[in-house]
Amino acid sequence: MAATLTASANPVGVWGAGDTSDTTISWSTGDAKVLARVYLTTAIGAVKSKETLFDGDPAKGSASGSKPLSVQLGYTYTLTLRQVSNNATLATLTVTVYDMRQIMIDNAAAAAALQNRLNPPQAIFGLVIVVGVDTARLSFNTVQPTIPIVICTVPDGTTAATSFPVLAGMKTEHTIVLGSNQPLAQLTRFGVSITAAGHNSRGKQMSAVVNSSFTTGSRTASISLNQVEMLQGSGDFTFNFGAGDADALTDLGEPWPVLQANFDENDPPHWIKESIAIPMAPRNLWICAVGVQGYFSLNMGLDQYGTRPGYGDGPLTGYVHDEHKNEAWATQVVNIAGGGTQVLDLMTGPHDIAFDVRGGVGATVTPGTAPGFKFHTVLGNSADAVAHFLEGGKKMMIVPPGAKRGLVLVRGADGAIHRRIAPGAKSRLGVDEGWVALTPATAGPVTIVATGEDRLACFTLDEKGAVLRADARGEHPARAWHALGGRFAGVVMAAVSGRAIELVAQDKEGAIFHRSVAAEGGSSAGEWQRIGEGKPGELACLSLGAHGTAVFALDRKGEVIHQHHQKGKWHGTWHAIPGATGDQLGVSWIEGEGVGLALVDAEERLHTLIWRRYPEGEPERWTAQGDLQAWLVQPEEQPAVAAEGPMAAVA
Repeated sequence: MAATLTASANPVGVWGAGDTSDTTISWSTGDAKVLARVYLTTAIGAVKSKETLFDGDPAKGSASGSKPLSVQLGYTYTLTLRQVSNNATLATLTVTVYDMRQIMIDNAAAAAALQNRLNPPQAIFGLVIVVGVDTARLSFNTVQPTIPIVICTVPDGTTAATSFPVLAGMKTEHTIVLGSNQPLAQLTRFGVSITAAGHNSRGKQMSAVVNSSFTTGSRTASISLNQVEMLQGSGDFTFNFGAGDADALTDLGEPWPVLQANFDENDPPHWIKESIAIPMAPRNLWICAVGVQGYFSLNMGLDQYGTRPGYGDGPLTGYVHDEHKNEAWATQVVNIAGGGTQVLDLMTGPHDIAFDVRGGVGATVTPGTAPGFKFHTVLGNSADAVAHFLEGGKKMMIVPPGAKRGLVLVRGADGAIHRRIAPGAKSRLGVDEGWVALTPATAGPVTIVATGEDRLACFTLDEKGAVLRADARGEHPARAWHALGGRFAGVVMAAVSGRAIELVAQDKEGAIFHRSVAAEGGSSAGEWQRIGEGKPGELACLSLGAHGTAVFALDRKGEVIHQHHQKGKWHGTWHAIPGATGDQLGVSWIEGEGVGLALVDAEERLHTLIWRRYPEGEPERWTAQGDLQAWLVQPEEQPAVAAEGPMAAVA
């Protein structure tokens, strides 16, 4: 049998920076006669501790073992199983740690800001800035289609570059490249402002604005001049070498080298050791050699000393002869934008004076830097098996229970739902291949829940507000929508609870209704029951596994209210969670851990709350997170680098 090295939980969730948790490390060599030990290395960022013995007999080793590993946020733990006899590595395992508190907050806030809303306010999210030597590539999403305005400035406020991609049209996915035509200055800190016009949740015009910064990189070049071979002509010669920016037509790397020597066209190449160093090198270099017959004093003028190397509109090689001088020149343009090493060969044409200068051009590229941003999206158990489609073109993935891979779902322009299995690492399907239609077309928002490994239940509203259901299994589409009654508006919420699906919907006035239907389809005994009222459109329904189903809403004052459904009945009445009010609600849940709540108020400020072990106990207090737009693109926090001593102690 093969050796094994596993963790009972990986990644391991903890509640914030001060919390710790355990995961059990189990291992086996696969052969009772093969003895080994497990060694541990802890790391925070790029700083690693010394490797220490974690498990196994220190003297002679063991064939198997099991031991708890205590972990904390910010650290990565690498375990290595090594055979005692030859120190061969039998297996390795990396254990990572995540902050459950922050994940629930992020998921809830992202749900409030970006998901499950019929009229979400404009926002910029998913920002990524990749900086090169003299360019910056900005990728981001907007909630509403727009044409963004991007302005790049230097520290004194002067505009260095702008982008307003009118021809690209109104989109929600944007990629902007600054400096593609006119390079940005190297080793310079730039400010960047992104403005996305749109409207708020009340339909009034507004613009989402994000301000950030980045620092460009650098490019250095070294020109080596190694050989000069005289192809035509003999006598004393003076060679002038030069280089510069082929795009800006400027000179760089001065003072330039000068070579004076006696050459004969029948001699082998002369070896030389001349070079030109260019810091802050451009993308394209011109390199020129001018050969003048005769020696000239360095104190003489250029007209007597020979033509100064240069680059412009003229030919790359040429020859001139008059009563004052007899000279030839050769020029080469080299693209060094990506760095690397290239051959240099400056050869003239077949003139009375002809030569060939050989060498090389080396360029070193150092990319620029930009802050890393959190990528906010709705993840976790509360969203793994449910998807909401408000409009055509939307794509999401759900993970059915027991499935090895997720299902990618997309809503077509006609409103029909299509699906395909998420492609694996070896899949060769194109982005438009492998899709299977699951439902007939419909105009209203569609909610989909996974009721089994290959079963999907889809819910929508008809033009009169009645709930419709369609069930698809595997690649077999639903043939028709079946009516479940009611008269509602907005989005039907659904959560799987055992063998039932709990449906929650609101009418136009905000009254909340509930109905249980069989997960496998068929006839449903239940009917719609009014269970309360709240702010229209702000409703969330979560499956809590063995703990039943939770429904969260906003009351007329904007406070979060909730109710818990288990074993076929509602437990108690609606309860409010005071301390914050808002217009947009987001909820997330981690099984066995708790619920995260997020509120966005009228001023687009974000408030979050954690309720551990919901529905038991009491929730924590609301925390003000500040401006929602700033939160959506907040830079990632870099973990503090710990000393080696504390790291070793953690191990």
